[in-house]
Amino acid sequence: MCVLSGASSASASTSSDDPSVEVLDQLSAVAPEVASEIVPGDSSSTDDGSAAAVVTEDTLTLTSEVGSFELKAPGVNGNEAVEPFVLDDASAMFAIRLNNADAARNYDFEITTADDVTGTIMKNGGVIFTNTAGEAVGVVAAPWAKDATGKDIPTWFTLNGGVLTQSVDVDSVENVVYPVIADPYAGQYLVQSAWVTWQPGNSGYVVHAVPSAIGTQVQDQAFLGEWTKDLKTKLGSNAYLVSSSIENQYHCHVIYTTWGGGGPTWDMESWRPDIWWWVQAAAGCNP
Repeated sequence: MCVLSGASSASASTSSDDPSVEVLDQLSAVAPEVASEIVPGDSSSTDDGSAAAVVTEDTLTLTSEVGSFELKAPGVNGNEAVEPFVLDDASAMFAIRLNNADAARNYDFEITTADDVTGTIMKNGGVIFTNTAGEAVGVVAAPWAKDATGKDIPTWFTLNGGVLTQSVDVDSVENVVYPVIADPYAGQYLVQSAWVTWQPGNSGYVVHAVPSAIGTQVQDQAFLGEWTKDLKTKLGSNAYLVSSSIENQYHCHVIYTTWGGGGPTWDMESWRPDIWWWVQAAAGCNP
């Protein structure tokens, strides 16, 4: 799921009869990197082969072999609008637009999932929902919010039982230019794709991994085991190639990315010595 929240001033006029088009235009203006991930057209589902996301008018559902995770949008009135979108990596979003100054500042999303699933707010403000086996059933990325000029607006999650609440504090910022867009998003898999290339003469191999949009938001050390599981899932029959050395290099990339390093593709080489990931981090994951 991805949740986006926009606002327009009380005197603003609408430019389209389709609210989803308007909200997408607003999102594209302040966060084009997020808007580019939205599946074009009016698609209501996306599937990457290992997970799927489906949206209806008021419900977002993620499914995988781990289980299902559902969020139901809050009710709105004439001061707000809610629009769902699916993204191309089996994640999705609700777009919440605040139409005027009387719009709500807090939005409650009802959670439906298995009884053994627990939500944890991560250090970066995102939320991960795991079962008793430690498997991620759903991940909600850290929220952010910007006004029409790109100014940051405070926003955060709170979790209370079966309700995830997003708060957007436009009142604490001076000279806010509407609309305001806030965009957390969620999915299930941390790894978008993974593959192996072999060196000439069978001298070794390289495991390549591309983190998903959700994965780039989950660099918390507590979930490194989930990262390894997702890597092996994406590698399929090549999962056995994840040696201790490969895993340590991989974990280093996971953590190093949150420090501002790394790149869009992570490469782990079989011939490198097996060094603990936190030691490798000092060398930029290239000891």
